[in-house]
Order: sequence, then C-alpha cells, then structure tokens
Amino acid sequence: MVISIGPRLWPRTRWSWALAILLPLSAVGQPSHDHRAAATPLTAAPSKPAQATATHPWLAANEAVAEFPRGHLDLLRWERAQGLDTAAAPPPPAAPWTLHDVARLTLQAHPELRASVGSSARELALQQRRATEAVLQAQQAWLGAIAARAVADSWRQTVEATELALELAQRMQQAGNWNAERLRRLTLPHWEAWARLRQAEQAADAALVRLWQRLGHDASPAGLLDHLPRQLPPRPARALAEGPSPDEREQARTRHPDWASRQAEWQRARAALPDHAWQQLQAQWQAAVRQSVPAGPQPDPITGRWPHTWVQALHAEAALQALQRQREGDLMLAWQALHQAHRHAQQLQERVVPVLRQLQEDTQLRYNGMLASPWELLEAVTTVQQGERALLAAELQAWLAELALQGVLAGLPYVPPTDSSVEAAMPSSSPPPGH
Repeated sequence: MVISIGPRLWPRTRWSWALAILLPLSAVGQPSHDHRAAATPLTAAPSKPAQATATHPWLAANEAVAEFPRGHLDLLRWERAQGLDTAAAPPPPAAPWTLHDVARLTLQAHPELRASVGSSARELALQQRRATEAVLQAQQAWLGAIAARAVADSWRQTVEATELALELAQRMQQAGNWNAERLRRLTLPHWEAWARLRQAEQAADAALVRLWQRLGHDASPAGLLDHLPRQLPPRPARALAEGPSPDEREQARTRHPDWASRQAEWQRARAALPDHAWQQLQAQWQAAVRQSVPAGPQPDPITGRWPHTWVQALHAEAALQALQRQREGDLMLAWQALHQAHRHAQQLQERVVPVLRQLQEDTQLRYNGMLASPWELLEAVTTVQQGERALLAAELQAWLAELALQGVLAGLPYVPPTDSSVEAAMPSSSPPPGH
C-alpha cells in the first residue's frame, strides 16, 4: 500500500505518518532553501530555473537522486572514487541469550550451589531447591531487563511523536494560524513523555545492573546489552482450561524436601496400629474435640493418658496432611495466577492491540483524504504505543507467573509475581487536541 502525499508516492514505513504530516506542511512559516549546493553529482546536471527550485525544494532533492540512475551501484562507485570504502565491516552482533543460557550462567557463577558428596537425601533436595531458586530469580531478572529495555524504546517513539506534534504546532504559530497559548498547551504532553522516557531509561539501567549482579559474565552491566533480545520470548503454550495435571500435583508434593520424611513417618506410625486400634483412636479423638470446643481437647480423667503410639500416629497424620494442603494450595494459586495472566495477555494481543493498529491505519487513510487532522493522526499513533506497552506488561506478567509455577513444581513455596515497573495501564481514551 502507498500513501499519496503531494506530487509523490511514498511507501508506507514505520514513520510514514510522520512524513504524511510534515512533508505537506514543510513550507508553512518557513523560508525556502536551495539544496542544490549540497549535492555532489558525478556529472554536471542541467540547470533549472531558479524560481522553480526555490518554490519547490523537493525538485532539488529529486535532481540529486537522479544523478545516481543505477542507485546503489553508482553510489558504491562514487564512494570508491572518493576513498570512502575503506572502513572495516562492523563485528557481527552477539547472539541473544535464552532462558537456558541464563540458567547455565547462573549455576556457573555460583559454585556453592553444587551438590556435595555424601549428602543425605534431604540435604540433596534442599541443595537442589536452592539452585532452582537462584536460577528462577536470574531468569526473572533477565525477563525484567528485556521488558524494561523494550519499554524505554517505546517511550522514545512516543517522544518522537510528541516532538513532531510540537514542531508542527510551532510552524502553525509562526504562520499565524495558532496563538501562543495553544502552543504552550501542546508542550505539556511533550515534556511529560520526556519525563516518562527518563524514568523508563532509569528502570532499564537498574534492571540491567540487577541482572549483572546475578550473572556477572562481563566487566560491567553494559556488556550484557548485546545478549538481551529486543522483545520478550513467546509465551509457552499451555492448556490452561483444565488446571494442573495429576503429574504436576504429584510433582509439587514429592519435590518438597520434607515430603519423603513426613510420609515415611506417617507410614511407620500407621503400621504400628492395627485397624481396630486406628478406628478406636479416630473415634476417641473426634469425641474429645467435640467436647472441648472452643478450647483445646483436654485429657480424659477416667481413661488417663493416651498410648504413645496413638499420639505419634495423630501427629504424623496431621503433619503430612498439612504439608499436602500447603503444596496443593500453592499449586492452585500459581496455576490461577498463570491462567489469569495468560488470558489478559491473550486478550490484549488478539483483540485490543489489533483494533488500535487498525484505527491508526484508518486515521491515516482519512488524513490522506483530508478528512482527519494531524492531531488525530498523532493521537492514534500514541494510543497504539500505549497499547503495545500494556501488552508488553501483560507478557512480562505471564512469564513471571510461569516461573512462579515452575518454582512450585520444583518444591519451592508459591511467591506471587511482584508488579513490574512496566506500564500496565490500558490506553487512555482522552480526546485528541483541537485542530
């Protein structure tokens, strides 16, 4: 698709809306300049009438481009003739890291997380738990650094849009179409965007330092920038409609360091009591609880002290059931948070952001047909950027919820993902400024 602007056809690019706004109005309130002296043609170009070139500066630009009829080939020959082709090629960019790379680098930077020879089963489980926790925290820091960097990039685009609006307003004021008050009012969104950009850059720097503190790998945090992707990785595909699987429930229980010992203690205590003794114990315990509510059960003055095996069996059963409830409850909380985060991100990705982008396309088409003002087009652009930042925040939240679930499956307690510094607000619905 192409956009018709003035006497030329411009291809649609990322900033085609900026060209659409400024090019038709480039002469508003500005003196004309002759750019013919800036061109360095290979052969002399035929002269043009001075008035035509001064009235239409774009004619001079077309003349300069016409001096290279074969495009890049002529340009390379001209650079070779001028001795400008001796610059060394830049080194290839470093490959961005993955979650697996972050896990590997974390374990490499922390030798204290290795398992010791001769450790008991419980000690090995605790050591594995500490290693998993360190890896998950490093992966959270890595995802947070990626998201913070992407948010800063998005705010730079917003600042560019507000700068464009401010430049257009200044031209309107110089041409006498606007008064000074309207111009001053338009500077407020520009400075607000600048403030948000500074905050986003500070958050990105802080996130990079936190990642560097966990991984090291380089002499300074800036060395990690080459390993950061520009966007978050795709969310892992999950069938969230049915909840945790039986295998995940079993894994959440058995990976806890105390599960094996409490289960073994309960099995020993239960095996020490015959079936009739176990049933008698259950009946007497329930009766003692009913009689003492709301206070705690008291010893029966007639029967006296309970047998030691009974007390052991009651304690072992209660401890095992408490741990089972804790693990299953943590798994349910982690799964629910992941389900909600995925739903929210999916709604933004499939419904909200595409609608905002389509509205921007429609506004640009209306602007090309002189049916919409430049301010409506700029408002549509900034609204899309707000929607993309909201989607980025939802994507990060979904990833943090995924890592929290992985921690529960590895035997860690559930820790809700903390709110990130990424802007999570939905796009504003404020009306665009007047024409």
